[in-house]
Amino acid sequence: MRTTTTGREPGDPHPYVIGTDSVRRYLKVAEECAIAGMMRLP
Repeated sequence: MRTTTTGREPGDPHPYVIGTDSVRRYLKVAEECAIAGMMRLP
């Protein structure tokens, strides 16, 4: 049995592969923050 430095075992999901829905939500939040930032400009 091999243990990596992240504590994952062989066959465990990769910690950086979070799925399309999570990426889509992140990008939506980033977009809304950018729009809010632009609205604050004089």
